[in-house]
Parts: sequence; structure tokens; C-alpha cells
Amino acid sequence: MKKRWVVFPLSLYLIIFFNTTLTAGIDLNELWQLTVKNNYSILQQEKLLSRAEKEIDIQQTGYLPKVSTSIYGAWLFFNEAPAFAQGNKKDFTANIFSLGIDQPVFTGFRIKNSVAFAEHNFNAQALQKDITTKSLYLHTGQLFFDIQSNLVQQKVLTESIQRINYQLTKIKNLLDAQQATSFDTLELANKKLQITTHLSSLEGHTAILISKLKYLVNDQDLPDIKTPENTAVDISLNSLTAYYQTARNNRPELQQLNARKMGQESYTNTLKSAYYPMINLSGAYNKARLDGLIFDGSWIDLYSVFVTLQWEIWAWNRDKRKVQQSRLESERLDIATRDLINTIEQQVKTAYQMLQ
Repeated sequence: MKKRWVVFPLSLYLIIFFNTTLTAGIDLNELWQLTVKNNYSILQQEKLLSRAEKEIDIQQTGYLPKVSTSIYGAWLFFNEAPAFAQGNKKDFTANIFSLGIDQPVFTGFRIKNSVAFAEHNFNAQALQKDITTKSLYLHTGQLFFDIQSNLVQQKVLTESIQRINYQLTKIKNLLDAQQATSFDTLELANKKLQITTHLSSLEGHTAILISKLKYLVNDQDLPDIKTPENTAVDISLNSLTAYYQTARNNRPELQQLNARKMGQESYTNTLKSAYYPMINLSGAYNKARLDGLIFDGSWIDLYSVFVTLQWEIWAWNRDKRKVQQSRLESERLDIATRDLINTIEQQVKTAYQMLQ
């Protein structure tokens, strides 16, 4: 029987540590559902994911034309009327209402790479949510099975105390009949005291675990977790190498690092866009009233079209250093990936050895 719990190796240990059927109360799947629904870390990740999605929409607007309107008013006064001014007027007034459109033609692939960077960041954020969710699943499962284990131990100890009480009653009757010694009663009483002390300690520890579980699930009204019925578990393991490969393929942490690296490459390309010129096309419709100089103060229609080329030729290697800095981050992510692979393989190996 193959198990596919290598994504989080310790969770495989938890599943086989206590394979149970609950007689009553809440089960692990219900706890996981409550955790995803209520846990503040998950809720924060959902907001961050929505924000990353909005960033994609924001960057994609760079492809679209921008429409704007403006109102312009000016008044000029001359000490002497210009020679070409009609009626020797010494002032000039201008009132212009403008409706314009602006469209990028070439941005050095800046918009394309900015969109790609936002998309990779969204993927990384989605994987971060997955990582957080699985981590909470693991923590919830650990607490759940620790509580189950404590409840089973408490049940066993309670039954032991009941047997000791029965034996004490029996020995007391024998003692009354002078067929036993007081030492026999003392030995059993000491044993009962030890078990009672251990039981009290387990009850206190269980209360702490339940409190932690309620905090993790963010629900202070959780149903009681009842004592489980133990069932046998049959474990058949594949080769350790196969689990290594499964972990490399499935672990969201590795996928997230890969998404971050791809995003970093897009960011590097965005910085390299500064090496290219930017070409912009704009046009406007203007309604203007010009009075003075050669104008008679009537309203006129004006149309304007501009093609703008902007190219920063020299900036003291500023952009080149930014690109180098970004590439260093990509190299750091490569090192982090190799380190994470080593960590994952160690986790898989530890879990594998525990199950042998």
C-alpha cells in the first residue's frame, strides 16, 4: 500500500501513529476545515493573494491608452502693446479646455516584463498560502493525535485504578480474615498513588493541548475529542529514492522558490528596459478662447498630435548596477533552492527511518 504523504513527511508519521475511528466528537477532517476557515494566518494569506491578483490587473493597464481632460487659463500683460497686436491691446488671455489620449508605442518591453513579474509574484503568493495551509494541517494533526494519545493513556490508567481498587477491596477482606498482611495493602496503595499522579499530569497536559488546538483553529467552542478506537495499520514502503523524487515534485516550498526565481528574472528584464528608448503617441482635442495679440476672442477648435521619444543615454552605470544587483538575488535563490532540497531530503529520510 503506497502512501503519498511525502509532501510533509512528519504528517505520514502522524497518520500511522494513530489510525482511529472516533466514537463521537469532532474528527481531524472537520478540524482542518475549521482551521482553513478561521485561522488568521490563512485569512491574511487570502488577502495577500487578492492583492497580488490586483497587481496583475494594474500592470496590464500599461498596454491601454490613457484618457485625460484638463482646463487651462492664462493672462498676460505687456507694458507696451506688441506691434502685431490687434487694436494695440496690452493684454492676452487664454482659456483652453482639452480632452487628450496617450498611448505607449514602445517601452523597451517594460510593460510585458512588469506583467510577467506580477504573475510570478501571484503564483509565489498562492504557493505561500498552500505552504501555510499544509503547515497548519500538520500542526493541527500533531495536536489532535497527541490529545488522542493522552486520552487513550488516561483510559488505560483509569482502568488500572479501578482494578487496583478491586484488589484493595479484596485484600482488605482477606486482611479482616487475617489471611493477608498490611504490607500487601501498602504496596497496592503506593502503586495507585503513582498511577493517580500520572493520570493527573496527563489530564493537565491534555487541557493544555486542547487549549493550543482551540487557539490554532480559532474556535473556543470546539466539541470534545472522544477516546478513539484503535485499528491496525499496514504500512508498505517504497524505496527511499522514490520518496525523494516525490518530495522534489510535490513540495510547495520548492515550487515557490522556482516561481520567485522566474519573477526575479522578469524583474531583471524590467530593469534592462531602461537600455531602450521609449516612444509615446498622444493626441488631444482642444476648445480654446484666445483674446489678444492676433486673436479676436472667439472660440476655436484645435487638434494636436505628438510623437515623443525619450532615451536616457548616460546615467553613470546606474541601470547596469541595478541589473547586476537583481542577478545577485537570482543567484541567492539558486543557493536557497539547493539548501531546501537538502533539508527536504533529510526530513524524508528521517520519516522513512521512523517507519521502517
